[in-house]
Amino acid sequence: MKIPFILLFMIIAGVPALHAEPRKLITPPVAKKIPAITEKHGVKLLDNYSWMKDKNEIKKPEIMNYLKAENAYTRHAMRDTELLQKQLYEELKGRIKENDLSVPVKNGNYIYFNRMEAGKQYPIHLRKPANGKDEEEVILDENKLAEGKEYFDCGILEISPNDRIIAYGIDTDGDEKYDVCFYDLKTKKHLSDKIEGIPANLEWAEDNKTLFYTVMDETTRPYMVKSHVLGTPNTQDKIIYEEKDQTFCVTVNKSRDNRFLVMSTGSSTSTEEYICDANNPDKGFRLFCPREKNIEYYLTFQKPYIYVTTNENALNFKVMRATESNWSKGDWEELIPHSENVYIEGLSAFENYLVICERVNGLQKIRYINNKTNEKIEIPFVEAVYSVNLASNPEYQTRKLRFVYDSLTTPESVIEYDFETGMSECLKRREVIGDFDPNNYISERIFATAKDGAQIPISLVYRKDQWGYGPCSMYLTSYGAYGISSDPYFSSTYLSLLDRGYIYATSEVGRSLEEPGIIRVNFLTKRIVLQILSLVQNIL
Repeated sequence: MKIPFILLFMIIAGVPALHAEPRKLITPPVAKKIPAITEKHGVKLLDNYSWMKDKNEIKKPEIMNYLKAENAYTRHAMRDTELLQKQLYEELKGRIKENDLSVPVKNGNYIYFNRMEAGKQYPIHLRKPANGKDEEEVILDENKLAEGKEYFDCGILEISPNDRIIAYGIDTDGDEKYDVCFYDLKTKKHLSDKIEGIPANLEWAEDNKTLFYTVMDETTRPYMVKSHVLGTPNTQDKIIYEEKDQTFCVTVNKSRDNRFLVMSTGSSTSTEEYICDANNPDKGFRLFCPREKNIEYYLTFQKPYIYVTTNENALNFKVMRATESNWSKGDWEELIPHSENVYIEGLSAFENYLVICERVNGLQKIRYINNKTNEKIEIPFVEAVYSVNLASNPEYQTRKLRFVYDSLTTPESVIEYDFETGMSECLKRREVIGDFDPNNYISERIFATAKDGAQIPISLVYRKDQWGYGPCSMYLTSYGAYGISSDPYFSSTYLSLLDRGYIYATSEVGRSLEEPGIIRVNFLTKRIVLQILSLVQNIL
């Protein structure tokens, strides 16, 4: 297990006693500059260090020598903290439960789950019949696949609709290009089929033999969709779609009711979607709605409707509704209007319920529409600061919703909510080994004013017994690129900060700080904290 370097640095930097004697540092290594200019849209961009990306065998030793020099410098600079590093390593590792089971998930005729075993780095994937008559079956052991490999990642794991063939993709280079193999769970033998060098995007059609996958160009942009039929050579794979616009990327997915395959192509500001009957893949894809500049739309299927989540004349998105028999844009009807205060993140459809994931003042919310009663119900959460995301919900015909909930003081928890009764049950809460007690910590949410007047939500957590005890350090972090917010979440690693008197804060912004940092504060009152955090507006 590796200690997050920034965490180690923060803890060491926050303990003045470790700096009793000034360090005598060796000269840090300096990477040589080899100017490389690329031109994009008429603008010349200078990169003095692009040579370090070169995988040419001639340059590899030079790159490795420089990286080794950086590591040597780091070890020298932090040599007087070696005892603390060992202490932190054991402290962080000691909170992790090495033997663990995931929450079982029913999908069709089987219940699927993962197991982590002590001393093993990767999960073991298992299943057992939903009727409970047979014992568990190992469908994939990532540890065996990883044996003898310096790097390993299983990024694709898809089982055929008839539960028989497993398609799994592995990356052993770290370039996120996966080689897909096929294993027959009945005969316990691999098929001769293989698809090489694709991104982590592959979907089965409902005929149990046709697969759709994306292909990357030389810039690693997913630009093409192909289909493969089991038992046929790759040379017969059909090109289904090719995206010519270099600002667009293409993906393929399946609707939750398994009736449709959806091919999506999009840029950062526009999208376009195509639909195919998953039971008749040879019929091909039909365009849903042509792309328009600066307009995004996303589809959700719930017979007889197709829901369209779009930002057309709706900055925070709205939800329109079309019928499967007529999806002409002129016939769409509005289901959920645009709101200035509510941002719609997405929909998830069940047979009788439509789930809406939203943000209100930056905080995640889940509500749903009961199609039988037309009631609109919000799922309540009691903590002021938390994160919540939908979990795996493969069953379409169900009255229960699973989501993953955690907060700055509550470890990751899998919750099952009953649409009919409104009752929630915690199926599993990640165990933190040791003397962790959530009652020792307090979390709260405050707001800072950015330069443009926007109110930026900031989530804080700290130990109760550290409140008002003089100077301490605060670790403030944020992320906001690509429209992804930095939500508060539980991590046992930052307990090492809190237990040493730090305040941990995360700012939920649409724009990110340049980098995480440590701010020295006099921790006296909430008012002072608010004033100090308001200063952060200068770097937002």
